[in-house]
Amino acid sequence: MKRKMVMAVLLAVGLTGICQFSDNVGVTIPYTAYAANAGTVTGSSLRVRTGAGTDKAALTYNGSSVMLSKGTKVTIKKAVEEGETTWYQVSFSYSGKTLTGYVSGDYVKVTEETDDSSSKATDSTSTTAAASLNAPARVMADSLNVRKTASTKGTKVTSLKKGASVKVLKEKLVSGKKWYYISCTVNKKTQKGYVLSDYVSLTLSKNLAGTINSSSAVKIRKGAGTDKPYLKVSDKTVSLKKGTDVVVKKEAVDTKGNKWLQISFYYNNKLYSGYVNAEKIKLSGVITVTGKVTGTDALNVRVAAGTDKKQLTYGKTAVKLKKDTSINILGQTEVKGTIWYQGSFSYEGKTLKGFVSSDYIKITQTTNVPASIKKAADGETEEKPDANTNTDDTNTDNTNTDNANTDNTNTDTSEVTDTNPGMEQPMSSVEFEAYMTEQGFPETYKNNLRVLHEKHPTWIFRAYQTGLDWETVITKESKAGLNLISKNKANGWKSYAEKAYDWATDTFIPYDGSTWVTASTEAIAYYMDPRNFLTERAIFQFEALEYQSEYETVDGVEKILANTPLYQKTFTYIDDVTGETKEITYAQAFMDAAAASGVSPYHLASRVKQEVVIGTTSLSSSVSGMVSGYEGYYNFYNIGATHSTQSGGAVANGLAFAKGDSRTTAAGKIEYLIPWDNQYKAIVGGAKYIGKQYINRGQNTIYLQKFNVTATSTYSHQYMANVEAANSEATKLYNGYVSMLDSMPIVFNIPVYQNMPESAAGTPGIVPSPNNWLKMLKLGNYSLMPEFSAKDGGKVAYSLNLTGLTDSSLLLTAVPVSSKAAVEVRLLVNGNESSLGNGTTATIPVNTGTSELKIVVTAETGVTNTYTITIIK
Repeated sequence: MKRKMVMAVLLAVGLTGICQFSDNVGVTIPYTAYAANAGTVTGSSLRVRTGAGTDKAALTYNGSSVMLSKGTKVTIKKAVEEGETTWYQVSFSYSGKTLTGYVSGDYVKVTEETDDSSSKATDSTSTTAAASLNAPARVMADSLNVRKTASTKGTKVTSLKKGASVKVLKEKLVSGKKWYYISCTVNKKTQKGYVLSDYVSLTLSKNLAGTINSSSAVKIRKGAGTDKPYLKVSDKTVSLKKGTDVVVKKEAVDTKGNKWLQISFYYNNKLYSGYVNAEKIKLSGVITVTGKVTGTDALNVRVAAGTDKKQLTYGKTAVKLKKDTSINILGQTEVKGTIWYQGSFSYEGKTLKGFVSSDYIKITQTTNVPASIKKAADGETEEKPDANTNTDDTNTDNTNTDNANTDNTNTDTSEVTDTNPGMEQPMSSVEFEAYMTEQGFPETYKNNLRVLHEKHPTWIFRAYQTGLDWETVITKESKAGLNLISKNKANGWKSYAEKAYDWATDTFIPYDGSTWVTASTEAIAYYMDPRNFLTERAIFQFEALEYQSEYETVDGVEKILANTPLYQKTFTYIDDVTGETKEITYAQAFMDAAAASGVSPYHLASRVKQEVVIGTTSLSSSVSGMVSGYEGYYNFYNIGATHSTQSGGAVANGLAFAKGDSRTTAAGKIEYLIPWDNQYKAIVGGAKYIGKQYINRGQNTIYLQKFNVTATSTYSHQYMANVEAANSEATKLYNGYVSMLDSMPIVFNIPVYQNMPESAAGTPGIVPSPNNWLKMLKLGNYSLMPEFSAKDGGKVAYSLNLTGLTDSSLLLTAVPVSSKAAVEVRLLVNGNESSLGNGTTATIPVNTGTSELKIVVTAETGVTNTYTITIIK
């Protein structure tokens, strides 16, 4: 194959540039993160519930059940399969308020938004060619039914949980909806069936071949979404007709939940990249490029592109490839004029990856590269106005008539030539402003986001629209004992609310031991207000923790593990299923854990780095496999490592969990691969535990794990009681990323609440004590009626019968609970009131008849509480 043509094919299919993309819409975000589609109620009176299922409580408003009338418009935020019924989480307008709840999908008609009204699928039902796609994908719905036929009424084969890995074998278009025919493994058995493509995300490590599938020309956009501008060449909108070959590079989801595909294609002998609605593309197969070693019998393999990079080693020996060794080319990059291929190959029975010089690689085979792509890449396509151009466009395309390798400069700045399909360009300042508005970020968020975008243009900021009222959220989170803070904090950070503060002793009620007390409403507001944490470090509490297969790679994991004992290190373990001894790097184990759990491998590696890495050469005993009584057990995430007063107790508790103590059910042990009797099971099984318990149920950021403002178990199921925990954990995550902050796009889901205050919540100021109770009240040695008790602070009226007393005065003792409170004593006799002075003691004259003694306690806040003693003589 001609070298020129090979390079162009690699460019076309996206195997160029090892750098990761950074487009704001190029990352598949779980559908729970934002609204998906619009819908219309079809039932005459549809009940709204608080969860998915008829067993869930009805949603109420002002004491009455919420019912939606026929024709009501709703926004579908996500779908949940419950038994044989699909339930939608929807938001809608009700009595002037925006409410959120669940309704049966049987009574909601989904109204999809299409790219162009003129671009409709040719057939109501069509299927891809019989050849299997074998495209990897991941389930995005909380629970997804697999059916025998491509219909919501089809017989249920099985159901899959969020994060489950599947293979898309083919696709089928039924009444405008795309279904995937998939293969999956359930309980170690292979199952096949149909699922709606809406709830499955393609996780492409390799590109797919495809064709335009529309009866009329499809216009190409610059980004994912109907609000994105069209791609233009010389002021002419680029459009592709049915049957045009394209290369599918990745999947993207717009802010409305609609799926788009990024494609590359040749247009008048030049390579371009753009986006089309996923329904307009028919997929045909995975694209592969294979080569073999030539010209040497000892080709060096390096860990990165360039002769100055370290050689790849295996078993402490430098890897060298013999002549004719086959290599699967994954990508290419240019260093000092030399093209380097990134590839995978078999070496001593193992699959390794590394970089080799293209000078010693001969391309031997390409699979599923469209013929027209090959032809265009080889410069064989005659340069003339593209036959695929929309015939309604009368502008002439001023394309250079030289062959495809000629520099074709165009002064029209709207023309975007895709010279490197593997690398997306960051948004300009103007584009970022529009993007923030599109996401729904309030103005009070934008200044800090502008600063972050300027410093880290590859970062992606998404608004997580909670749909919750700010004041309601703070009230719910202020429940005594729910959010705790150290008792050593200033009083402004601690709550004086009922069950949080003991007025009789002037102490804060401890929870979770003796050092943690309830946080004040002001402290909770401060830590929950996202605007306080839009800084380079603190923003990591909003990092999306799901597995983003589009850009999270084993190389990225290695970067996080750099300067630790896990960096580029392997371990061996015995596979429980096959009984074989296997060897794997820690970085690859984290990638396997991500695929199995749906949790970001970067988060897993960062978490392990913080939990068990002690230094550059040492690890915690929890992963040594040598702790007495727990030999051969490992716990990389310190799951179940509850605190203990005994030395080493926390490690022992974690290893007891790893061994399979009573804290895990029999089913849980199977699901989480317990016992963790080798490193691989501990890394993968622990990740599955983390995914199941938090991330895959929607609590997909550290912030949401601490403050559960998701639609599932709102305000409960909150990990870490410490109100400061999310901010503290953000520092740990940041430290894990600090060496690679700009080498990849990092996604942040930042909560936005309704009716937020104009400015961010401030830190609690100095709060004066509100305590105006007495802890001692006595008059002489006589007993008051009723008997005084400091715990009865709400009881302030007493009496004392002194009939027969000969003394003319008695000593009053009135001691306040708080040393910061003041006491004044006043006496009312025959309608005349006089002050007897300030202080905790006073001499009280006792007169014949009835008199009233007033003890006025003034708190540091200035609020008074008056105790009275009616004296009868």
